[in-house]
Amino acid sequence: AKQGKVSKMKKGEILMVNIGSTAAGGRILGIKDNDSAKVALTNPVCTQEGDKVALSRRIDKHWRLIGWGSILKGTTVNPIS
Repeated sequence: AKQGKVSKMKKGEILMVNIGSTAAGGRILGIKDNDSAKVALTNPVCTQEGDKVALSRRIDKHWRLIGWGSILKGTTVNPIS
């Protein structure tokens, strides 16, 4: 089944974000005009700025790759000792 063009990401949308070998759910908090988006991940991911990410959207009960990008910046979470 041939799919059409991928629609733009929307604020509040849930995506699957693959960073390296790690998959995490993410909710889009905001999108800027320069195609950068702020995404809140469901769980912390060990990564660094500049790492590549793949974005997948739920289409017909399957996760479909819709795009890729790289990490511009993030929040450091300290582990609970």
